[in-house]
Amino acid sequence: MTVVRPQSLDAASGRCDAGWRESLFSGAYRSNREWWSDNLAWQEGWPLNASAPPVYERRCERAGGWRVLRIGPFASRGAGTKHAIGMENVVAAGECVAASLLSPVTEAGELVGEPPIGVHHVHVLSHTSIMQDVKAWGFPLLDRHGRRFHYHPQWADHRHGGQCDAARGGVACMNRSYPAGYGQRYTEAAHVDLELVEAPAESLQALPLVLVLWY
Repeated sequence: MTVVRPQSLDAASGRCDAGWRESLFSGAYRSNREWWSDNLAWQEGWPLNASAPPVYERRCERAGGWRVLRIGPFASRGAGTKHAIGMENVVAAGECVAASLLSPVTEAGELVGEPPIGVHHVHVLSHTSIMQDVKAWGFPLLDRHGRRFHYHPQWADHRHGGQCDAARGGVACMNRSYPAGYGQRYTEAAHVDLELVEAPAESLQALPLVLVLWY
């Protein structure tokens, strides 16, 4: 497979010149303001909580090969809150990704770093369903507290923190790119699981959107 080297990630953004295709968010979203002390105190958001404000996904295919996915908006729940977002079939099976960027982003398409938003982790997985584990192993997998894992992942990409200090590039570190002629081929559809944390000292009216950008 021939992989064409994309334009620099520095030149890429969350903007769309060709027009967005918008639909209601098809993934899962929840938040937890007490996660430091109670990792079970999650509150469901849209779409499982139909009374919550709706969340949307917007897609765009930009000139030069970039594909853009933006998810949001999400409401702030106060300093220190963790927001967990999951979505299936972000990258189709068979695609070869030469570069990618996963980051909070403003409505104007500018990357947002910490503060005010920290990236706890971003996982790109080949599957996330506990039912696949039950069928494969005959029992659900348990964590050290006896609770059921919500997925048994096969890692395609794994990032914790993601942001460098200012001297090393700041939010520009929230990317992956391969040397010319190389890329990562996904033999199965890629799903995304990520968590964002509102900075403890910040007070926000609304969270930035989530940007997933790949080539």
